[in-house]
Amino acid sequence: MRTWILAALIAFGVGVGARDLARSDFIPLQRQMLDFRVAYCAGVAVDTRADPYRIEPARTCQHRYPAGPLVRSPNLVMPFVSPGYVAATMGAFAALPFPLAAVLFETLTLVAIALSIALLARTLRVPLLTAAAAILLSQFPTLTLGQFTGFELLALMATAAALAAGRDVLAGVLAAGTLIEPHVGIFVVLALGAWVPRARVALVLSALASLAIAIAATSWSEQLTNLRLNLPAQAVASLHSQDQYGFSYLLALAGLPDRAALGLGTASTVVLFVLAIACARATERAGQRAGIALVPAALSVTGGAYIHLTQIALAVPAALLLVKLAPTRLGRMLAGSALVLLAIPWFYPAMVKGLLAFALVTCAILIWYLTKGSIRATACAVVACGLTLWFAENHLPPAEPVPIVRAWPADALVEDEWREFIDGSSGRSAFYIAAKLPTWIGLLALAGSGVILVRRSPHNEGAPLSP
Repeated sequence: MRTWILAALIAFGVGVGARDLARSDFIPLQRQMLDFRVAYCAGVAVDTRADPYRIEPARTCQHRYPAGPLVRSPNLVMPFVSPGYVAATMGAFAALPFPLAAVLFETLTLVAIALSIALLARTLRVPLLTAAAAILLSQFPTLTLGQFTGFELLALMATAAALAAGRDVLAGVLAAGTLIEPHVGIFVVLALGAWVPRARVALVLSALASLAIAIAATSWSEQLTNLRLNLPAQAVASLHSQDQYGFSYLLALAGLPDRAALGLGTASTVVLFVLAIACARATERAGQRAGIALVPAALSVTGGAYIHLTQIALAVPAALLLVKLAPTRLGRMLAGSALVLLAIPWFYPAMVKGLLAFALVTCAILIWYLTKGSIRATACAVVACGLTLWFAENHLPPAEPVPIVRAWPADALVEDEWREFIDGSSGRSAFYIAAKLPTWIGLLALAGSGVILVRRSPHNEGAPLSP
């Protein structure tokens, strides 16, 4: 009877959420997708043998299909910093008219998310409804921005599924796909290289193939420029951006000088990588080889110098895994808290009333799963979540003006112009900081659960790494 009541309430919540979302500014999604516009124009540059990392032809192309701040700032250029193999892929989309390319990209993203949910449920042996609740809302920012994270999630879950099935060579090939987001993929690739010997050759060959595609699509010098200049400049330019979730942003917010904040943020990446390698080994020892991919991906977005909200969604599968593996009650509580806090992209439902119902449904399903069907715990969590978001939605900060940037030379790096834009647009709004707190707490809880797993893992060095 309790299950039927919960099912009816969930169905009602989904219905209300679908109605509210259909009436919101997010629909149709093609009117949003700001980041897809940037990637599409990088594909246009590749198709015309131009440099996708320079002001032109990016400025002309992006203002041909303007959205968001591009509408209000005529000289603004959004930076494209992904590797050349991503630009090469976008070249295929750029061969299509923009409206058709946007619909195709969004359709493929939805397919990738659906497949990821199915793989998560099958690999971790959790109910499909739980897997869907864990993933769907966390991917909403990806859909509205037109980001690559849906495909990154699919590559990650496919790698985890291959590891769980003992198909190590295939896992090596699939793991190279996580390099769509290089700062996430490098954690996954190195973890597999460390603990899955049979995947190493496939990893190296796949990585070399990706490099060859990048060079063929652009040039060796453009890729070196992106690695040596663009990426560091992007981290510096975005240090004070309110879109950031990384450790460097938090340190800069606390008043540390930019150089120190970036240095410590980078150092945190090294620390998290060490923890990721240890935790990957611990999950393998516990009989969950999928964790060799899932946990490093999660820890790659826990700190560092440059993290966006879309990438936080990649930590959700690891939280669900650690709920199952936690060796202590504290570890399970931390992992469960991380699961709920990371499955909801709090900034979005805090800003958009149309997402409130979906946030409450997500909270209800996950708490019900974690508490094994406790009505009291589920009701209390949903009420607390609802009151928090209701208060936030009714106390929104005033909209900030979009800075008008000057016209930069056509051959300048986009990151130089981007820093000027960020410096003129990023204040220190208490609302924006408060909206990030649940996510930061969730990431800390996830790392804490990982530490507990490593500390309680048996140190039988002679145990085989592969079945």
